[in-house]
Amino acid sequence: MPLPEERIEQLESSLEGIASQSSERERAADQAERELLSWKKAEYMSHHVGETFEGIITGVKEYGVYVELNDLFIEGLVHISTLTDDYYVFKEKTHSLIGQRGKGFRLGDEVKVLVDRVDQNRHLIDFSLVDVRPIRRLGKRNRKPTKQ
Repeated sequence: MPLPEERIEQLESSLEGIASQSSERERAADQAERELLSWKKAEYMSHHVGETFEGIITGVKEYGVYVELNDLFIEGLVHISTLTDDYYVFKEKTHSLIGQRGKGFRLGDEVKVLVDRVDQNRHLIDFSLVDVRPIRRLGKRNRKPTKQ
């Protein structure tokens, strides 16, 4: 039995509000999930302070580099103040920190980090660099020859 026209109009008029509330609740659930994951990652890493891990630089900012640990998908910050071997300058265009002596850090570089500190209340993880291995990028000059 079809719905009366009046009921259809009533449902259509409330549909926008229902959709808006549904979207708002979904965003709140996503935020709660991110917060929980962040909290659990910090809790896990708090038991590994002083240990070293391998990872990849996933972000470069004027204040340091973000490193995501291999296999754990946990990200932390290597603050620029811990890079004491040189004076580093942030290059936004190339997403890199370049030292005055030529050493630098860029997206995709493989690094080994030490877990220095974990702030469980703020869900922050601080690393310091132990070793850096820039990834090999295949450009025109160092591309492997193809077999014919």
